[in-house]
Amino acid sequence: MDKAALREEVDQLRKAWNAAWLENDSATVDKLMAPEYVYIGPNGQVSGRSVIMGVILSPSYKLHHAEWTEVQINLLSDSAAVIIDHLQGSGTLNGNTFTDNNRCSRVCLRRNGAWQIVFEQASEVRAAQVDGESSLGKRPRSGRNNVR
Repeated sequence: MDKAALREEVDQLRKAWNAAWLENDSATVDKLMAPEYVYIGPNGQVSGRSVIMGVILSPSYKLHHAEWTEVQINLLSDSAAVIIDHLQGSGTLNGNTFTDNNRCSRVCLRRNGAWQIVFEQASEVRAAQVDGESSLGKRPRSGRNNVR
């Protein structure tokens, strides 16, 4: 398969994953999340598949707004890719409002013709330092970050 077609497949995975989180579509997240999925949040906490599925299945979880920009798709082979982007958004979980401003990376594998996400990491993008303190220093963390 040519690289343009592979890149398009991975981009479709990215779009489906992002839409599923925006729409609270747990069935799609479940399908696209590999059995061995691991997430590392901006706070460094490591969470497995069951914890993250618990977030999207929670009736208290809602992503109100999210925008993914600065998208890069890096093909490693015909069956492996890394997606890097910048997520900015907001939502609620367990009655708490959260905001996201994260640089995200996802490792994706194609198995039996289907792409899945096996690893994801979000690193907080901090505002420029002003008088020694970040303007983002006291804001609530993202929904998925609060449980990790």
